[in-house]
Amino acid sequence: MPSYAIFARPKSILQQIKAQENIQDGDLGLNYKDWPFILSKKTSYIQARLLKRHPRTSWISDHGVSLVEMDRETGAEGPTSWCCGLCGEIYAVKATSKEKDRVAATT
Repeated sequence: MPSYAIFARPKSILQQIKAQENIQDGDLGLNYKDWPFILSKKTSYIQARLLKRHPRTSWISDHGVSLVEMDRETGAEGPTSWCCGLCGEIYAVKATSKEKDRVAATT
């Protein structure tokens, strides 16, 4: 590995999600430390679809990806979030009305 690679700009959230498109739903090994985490600053996420979660049927699923916060050291799951497919911002999944207005304004 070239020495300058450690200074390379990290991949964006959307680039990381795109790189995981070929992984089948629920196709994770038993060791969570080997799972394809999505990294954002100090937080790590796993796509909810990879955890065999019930698929979200909300309109917002058409415009982004559900992510589950997960501790990379212990495997403990945290809250579910949503990543906007347009801007890559991560939002808490509580209510989607604010995000609906944002998506409507940008499409």
